[in-house]
Amino acid sequence: MVTSAFLHADLWHLLSNLIVLFLFGPFVERALGTTRYIAAYLTSAVVASAFVYVLTGPFVATIGASGAVFGLFGMALLLLLRAKEDVRTLLALLAINAVVSVTNASISWQGHLGGFVAGVVLGAAFAYAPRDRKSWPRSPRSPACG
Repeated sequence: MVTSAFLHADLWHLLSNLIVLFLFGPFVERALGTTRYIAAYLTSAVVASAFVYVLTGPFVATIGASGAVFGLFGMALLLLLRAKEDVRTLLALLAINAVVSVTNASISWQGHLGGFVAGVVLGAAFAYAPRDRKSWPRSPRSPACG
């Protein structure tokens, strides 16, 4: 379920995912910190794979990081909304990608949907968590740990 997120069909597939990682990855990583960013990215990839397993036939193979990339879209959306930033450009990009995802038979809309749902849930958790809960995982020196 994780391996598929690191495989790509061709150079264009790889480059399109790298472009989105280049555009949105640094923003989300700065907001979450490196450890949470990596965990959230991998979680989005696994959830995207799980959606593919649930919503397609048992022998349908999909590859690519786009499920995890859609997770970045979801996290960025919630983080930008929380910061009261303009999200129109991101929404336009999401709309274009949604249309392309459902109209192109070679693209796994199931993986994109799963990644986006995971990203929105994780983005909400990170963006709207109470301030005293945002330092997870807590260090042993934290007063809340005893």
